Amino acid sequence: ASQRSPSPRIVALGSSRFQNAIIPEIVEKQLELNPGDVSNLSFPAATPQDYLHLYSSNREYFSNVDVLLYEVGEFHFNWSAIADEAAGNMRFRRIADLNGRLTTPGLDNKIDYTLGYFIRVWDSRFIIRQMISNGLRRGFTSSDNTLNLGANGTIGVDPVLSLQEFKSTDTNQLDAFGYLNFEISEYQLAAMSDFLILAQNDGVSVILLSP
Repeated sequence: ASQRSPSPRIVALGSSRFQNAIIPEIVEKQLELNPGDVSNLSFPAATPQDYLHLYSSNREYFSNVDVLLYEVGEFHFNWSAIADEAAGNMRFRRIADLNGRLTTPGLDNKIDYTLGYFIRVWDSRFIIRQMISNGLRRGFTSSDNTLNLGANGTIGVDPVLSLQEFKSTDTNQLDAFGYLNFEISEYQLAAMSDFLILAQNDGVSVILLSP
């Protein structure tokens, strides 16, 4: 993103919905902005914890931003989007502090994530297991997976796959994912609140969008 847009004026932060839907070049042309004025930093399964982490870790990149488009979806504030995934949310395991881990629903989750806080190898067991499995199947080789960088400013978007990604496979898709075992996540709400305070202090206007 920084190669094409070293000092953006408009930035989008969201999940794969935003990643596929917001094309910087088109927005720039419609608003008669300069090339590079719009940057889309959205990525798959991103939630408020990720937006806050990205923003707070790269404050200098956002120094000239006027407007920030911030995705708010039902799954963003559902604990199931983190705690009930098959391998848990690896970004949550990397970012969350001890207090955040203790707020996860269910005693089994509290034990799991707390144990991972003190024993980092415990958090990494899914990755280690996958590496061993891949090694047994294909041999231990390493490869660099590069992101697809589009000339139009898109990052990591496969034009073919994106056509199929959001076709409904369930007659009640919101219940199948967004509202599955819905339990409000105060952790994610706090992350959004902290983000909005940071942006406000930086003079950035935030527009909350629900796709």
